[in-house]
Amino acid sequence: MSGQKRVSIRIAGGVCGIFLFACAALLMRVRTENAAMAAASTKKIRISLEETSWAGQYTGDMDAGMPVGEGQFVSEDGSVVCDGTWKDGKLEGAVEIRYSDGTVAQGTFHKGKADGLFRFIKQGSVTEEKFFCKGAQCGCYSVYEDGLQKEQELLVNGMPLPELMDQAVPMTRRCYEEKTYLGQVVSVSGEVLYVGQDKEECYCRIRTEEVGMIYFSYVNGNGDGADQAILPNMTSGDRVRIYGYLLPDRKDLIVNDMKGYGNSYLSFLPLYGELSQEEPNRENHERYPYHSYGLPADGIYIVQDSVLRDGMQFLFCRRQEETETSGFVVLETDVDDIERPVYLEGDVLEVEGYYNGQYKESSQADILSLSSFMAAVQRGADDIVAGNYSMYPLILVSDVQVQQGDH
Repeated sequence: MSGQKRVSIRIAGGVCGIFLFACAALLMRVRTENAAMAAASTKKIRISLEETSWAGQYTGDMDAGMPVGEGQFVSEDGSVVCDGTWKDGKLEGAVEIRYSDGTVAQGTFHKGKADGLFRFIKQGSVTEEKFFCKGAQCGCYSVYEDGLQKEQELLVNGMPLPELMDQAVPMTRRCYEEKTYLGQVVSVSGEVLYVGQDKEECYCRIRTEEVGMIYFSYVNGNGDGADQAILPNMTSGDRVRIYGYLLPDRKDLIVNDMKGYGNSYLSFLPLYGELSQEEPNRENHERYPYHSYGLPADGIYIVQDSVLRDGMQFLFCRRQEETETSGFVVLETDVDDIERPVYLEGDVLEVEGYYNGQYKESSQADILSLSSFMAAVQRGADDIVAGNYSMYPLILVSDVQVQQGDH
């Protein structure tokens, strides 16, 4: 009997040993997997704002070893913490950057670069407001002190406007032939011969005094400040001076206007422009000279109508000082409840905001079919880009208070 007990004890001990070994192996595997998962949720990356770049560690959602989704970045020296959303390893959308001196920067990124309005806040008060275009400061730059605006200047492509205009090389035929314009901001002047619109862009053809015909397009509809230019609301016959880059060895085949159809013209990348001569009674130029982004549009507005679209409310308003039939603008605001308008007809709003292109309402199809396009060419249509649009200056609202209204 004692021998049988010893055998049973040995068997039981062996089974227990195997069980304990299996548990230890399983525990080690779990720890290893957890460690691997923890390692997979961190990555050494670099972010930048303006001309400053920081190296540090990202912690958050990952996919295939790249930051994707919500996460946090902490710089190596701990001086900067950034909370935001990443896409394909790059910052995308709303971000908040906190500095060691207590300053907080709130704004948006696109493809890893600052894009749109950024507010710099310290001790609860806004100290600076900056607009960015593909990482470069552009548009209106404002400095605040004790809650009041102290300084303001207009920047284009990261450069103060007066400096840009001083450094611009006047374009000449010799300059063009010798290609000394390459990489330089140049200025050209001439007459606007054609202006056309589609849902997002404006197309212009200008007969310049220096290099003949040039052609360019730029975003002037809402939704993409990155490719906008600070240009007046031009019409055919205007005399203008345009600052920008003449693109080397590139011409665009013009198929958007009757007189330019089938011709190739020099391509131009505009940054800034101004009217050098206006037709009589051009009140629209005086009231809203620039339908672009980054220019302040603070004021009192009265709501006339509204449209809910894609989680936004677009308010058709007039300035309080304007008459009932003039001065219409469109305010773009966030909507928490898409089924319930936040602001109603008749509301009087005190608005802080910036021009953000134009709000366009199409009275025809946004895109013409090929057959419709050719038919338009044959009948000699003046504007066959994409149809007819009613256009209003679009204001991106940064803050709004209801002065009067039933809510």
